[in-house]
Amino acid sequence: MLQLKQIHKYYPVGREKFHALKDISLTIEDGEFVSIEGESGAGKSTLLHILGLLDTFDRGSYLLDGKEVKQFSDATASAYRNQKIGFVMQDYSLIPGKTVLFNTMLPLLFGHRKEGFRQVRQKALTALQRVGIADQAKKKVSQLSGGKKQRV
Repeated sequence: MLQLKQIHKYYPVGREKFHALKDISLTIEDGEFVSIEGESGAGKSTLLHILGLLDTFDRGSYLLDGKEVKQFSDATASAYRNQKIGFVMQDYSLIPGKTVLFNTMLPLLFGHRKEGFRQVRQKALTALQRVGIADQAKKKVSQLSGGKKQRV
């Protein structure tokens, strides 16, 4: 479970501060899917970066699995990002000259997992099957449509 209580985030703008998030409280249960909607500049990306442990907040409380995120070391935050948090980025962050399979395996290889290459490859193929693009595994990412890139 993930729980935000009265989160505030400020950004410096010259000598002033821009209050990007004001008193945000939110609970997301394990397995729940959530959509964040709002106008441009409303703070959606800022909120998602905080939820994904990519950015910090200035005031409030963020509990992830019952643990206060402010207490996380960089290594702990990185481990949570790797094992518990998933993002579909706007720009996909894929390597265009590499295959779909390579791009799918890459986070697993860098995830400090104890599995060998064959196990990681099998996990990546299973993930591609789940999202319906296992038949695209050998294609270069640059050959995919936007929708298929998003699934990678």
